[in-house]
Amino acid sequence: MLKVNRNDLCPCGSGRKYKVCCGQNHNGIQYPDTPERLIRARYTAYAIGEVDFLWKTTHPSNEAVEGKTEAAYKQETLAYCNQVTFTGLTVHETLPEDEQGISRGTLTARFQVADRPEDSFTERSEFVQVDGRLLYLRGTEVASPES
Repeated sequence: MLKVNRNDLCPCGSGRKYKVCCGQNHNGIQYPDTPERLIRARYTAYAIGEVDFLWKTTHPSNEAVEGKTEAAYKQETLAYCNQVTFTGLTVHETLPEDEQGISRGTLTARFQVADRPEDSFTERSEFVQVDGRLLYLRGTEVASPES
């Protein structure tokens, strides 16, 4: 898990300092208002173990939280964050809300586990508005557009 100070570059790859990028979201100063901002903030939350933010931005019907207590979700997620080092994010595209109220984004996250070589996954994420806030509904692994 990464340790990030306020003045470090944000792990999301924006090129901005954490305190003016995803740190604003994690500290409750502002809420991510676009799919890209939510993708970046959630990626960074996984990278640094900010499980409170992940809980708050995951839709209750998402399989990662469905049927779990907040404490159980946070414990499992923190254990995952401690095993994985996230090494980079590419946001390929985002699409605005459709007629069903779902907005989407495609991302590739690079990571490393223990002494294994760096790996990655590409996901098509779906988001919905609940009480005026975007929440992560679900993700589906897809082929990387970079392949």
